[in-house]
This record gives sequence, structure tokens and C-alpha cells, in this order.
Amino acid sequence: MAESSLLDKPWRKLPKFKAETANKLKEELVDYGPDSETGVTAANILLIGQIGAGKSSFFNSVNSIFRGKITSKARSGSFEHSLTTVYRKYNVKDHNSGKTLKIRLCDTRGLEEEFTIDPQEISHILDGNVPDRYQFNPSAPFTTETFGFIRNPHLGDRIHCVAFVLDGSTIDVIPEKILKQMKAMQSRMNQRNIPQVVYLTKLDKVCPMVEE
Repeated sequence: MAESSLLDKPWRKLPKFKAETANKLKEELVDYGPDSETGVTAANILLIGQIGAGKSSFFNSVNSIFRGKITSKARSGSFEHSLTTVYRKYNVKDHNSGKTLKIRLCDTRGLEEEFTIDPQEISHILDGNVPDRYQFNPSAPFTTETFGFIRNPHLGDRIHCVAFVLDGSTIDVIPEKILKQMKAMQSRMNQRNIPQVVYLTKLDKVCPMVEE
């Protein structure tokens, strides 16, 4: 990104990021909790993205921040196929307070051109039918007959928010097959009124100022 392409003023006003800012954000997350009337103990956030976008690395970063040390609980890296082969619902514990955050990060296998994710399988994940530690099988999608299928999921089993994790350095060349999968998933999320956000990774590869 050339220096001349930078805006004269930031498009969004943010507080100066320093240690106090980071600690305040951490405290807000530690103190967060779903409405008690819902009976939900933790909000489930599903991470979805193309292989290599950084889904698992994002969880490892969040977990490391609250653990106070570098952790690699979720397998991560850049490989030809998804390193995530098991559906996981990860809890995050704050080492300072000893509290477990009431936000649960759910990791699923990365999107690939060759091995597409069955849309109904995503529906089962959104609806809370898929158990933690389910082993994905590209040749045999998860169905109502799959062992472990949760037939009567509670609200706490369902997905409450979806984060699309996108590689900022390749966002303009995402394969059409991947985009098609994302749009099909979005349609099912919209039907369930599930809020969605986008998390961009690897921005240091796009902007020299970020890298600095």
C-alpha cells in the first residue's frame, strides 16, 4: 500500500491502544455474561473461514492473551488441506481471575474447493446438533443418523454468533467455490437470525504501517 493512498484522517475514531486499553478490554470480556433469563451459560461463536485464513490461530491468540503465556491448543498452520478435522467448542480461562469466560469459540474445518462442506452439516452445527469433538468426514456428512447427533439441543447448544475469518492479503482472490459455500451458509444463518461479523487476518501483509 503506497503512502499516498493512506487517508489524511482515520475513518474510525479509536482510543490510543496501550496497556490500560488492553486490560480494560480483557476485563469487559471477563465480566461479560449472557442474559440470565435465557438460561445460557456461555455465548457460542462459530469461526468459519478458508483453510489457512487463521481460524485456529485466532483462537490460540485469544487463549494465549488470557492464559498469560503462548499456547497452541488448536492445531494451526498453512497446509494444503484443513488442519481442523474435529469440531471443537473451546473455553477460555483468565489466569488472573481464575474465571472461565462466558464466551465459547467453536472451531470447524476450513473451507476448501475440493472438499466442500455440506450445507445441512452447517445447519446441524448452527442448531446445536453436533457434539463437541465430532470427527469430520468429508465423504460422509453429519446427518440425523450420525452417532452422537443431539436430537433435542438446548439454546446453550446452539450457535449465537458467526465470525467469518478472512485472509486480508487474499480477500480479492477468494475462489468462486469458496464464496459460493459462504453465501449458502449465510442464507442459513439469516434464516435463523444469527448475527455475523467479519474478522480480517494477516493485514500486516497488506499494509506496511500495520507491519511496523
